[in-house]
Amino acid sequence: MRKGQMLMKTLADLKRDAKSGKIRLELVERFGKTGDEIPERLRGVREVAGVNTVAINLRNGRGDAILRYRVHAA
Repeated sequence: MRKGQMLMKTLADLKRDAKSGKIRLELVERFGKTGDEIPERLRGVREVAGVNTVAINLRNGRGDAILRYRVHAA
C-alpha cells in the first residue's frame, strides 16, 4: 500500500482490532462539527475498554464511555 492510501476494513475487522488492543479511537466529527467545535471533554485519543455486538466501549478520564454504532445499508 502506498503512502496516503486508506485501507478498507469491515466492521467485523474494526471490532476484532479494537478487542485485541491494536487500535485506539478518536472522535474527529460530531454532528458535522470538527476540531475545536467538538467539546473538549470529548476530544482526544481513547483506549478501548471492551467490545460487544452493538458497541465499542472507550475508556476516558472519569470511567468508561460507550461508542454505539449502527450500520445502514446503502
